[in-house]
Amino acid sequence: MTQHQTTDEPDTHSRQLGIRLSSTRRGARLARQLAVQQFAEWTGLPHDSDLAQAVALVTAELASNASAP
Repeated sequence: MTQHQTTDEPDTHSRQLGIRLSSTRRGARLARQLAVQQFAEWTGLPHDSDLAQAVALVTAELASNASAP
């Protein structure tokens, strides 16, 4: 805990988004959409910004390389 943080304040920087998606095209598309939506909420940038599109590209690459257990 930092000196500026009290136990009553939520730690918004450590919240995580966790969801299991299928290893299909649909799952990859949903992963991109969710990643861009979360990025936009965290940063306040629009969904069509260059950085949001970079997030979509990285997420697409990760989703395409993911393998089902």
